[in-house]
Amino acid sequence: MKSQFPRFIEIIHDPLDIGKRQWPLDIISGTFLMGDIFATSKAWNRLIHADVMRALFRHALGDWDECDPEALEGNQAALTWGGRIETEFQDKNGSRFIIQTKRETQVTTILLPEES
Repeated sequence: MKSQFPRFIEIIHDPLDIGKRQWPLDIISGTFLMGDIFATSKAWNRLIHADVMRALFRHALGDWDECDPEALEGNQAALTWGGRIETEFQDKNGSRFIIQTKRETQVTTILLPEES
C-alpha cells in the first residue's frame, strides 16, 4: 500500500502547469538548490514513494553514478554554468523515473521517461 505523498511534494496533473504553482519549502543541499518539488500524477501513482524519496536525496547530493557519461558531463556543466540537472532512477518494482532540476526556475520535477 502506498503512503500519502509527503507535504513538500506537490502532485501535478499537467507538467505544463508547473510554472503556475508555488510550494513554500525549498530543499537545500551541499550541491545545489532544488527549489520547489513537483511530481506528475502519473509518476506518483506508479512509483514506490520511499524509493522516490531516496532518489531525491541522491539527486540533491550529486550521487549520479547511474547516469550515462554524457548525462553526468551535462550535470557537471549545469552546476557550473546553470541549466538542467537530470538523473534517472529505478524503483524496486523496476519502474524507471527521471528527476529534473531546472536551476533557472528552481523547480525539481519527478516524472516518467515517457513524460519527458
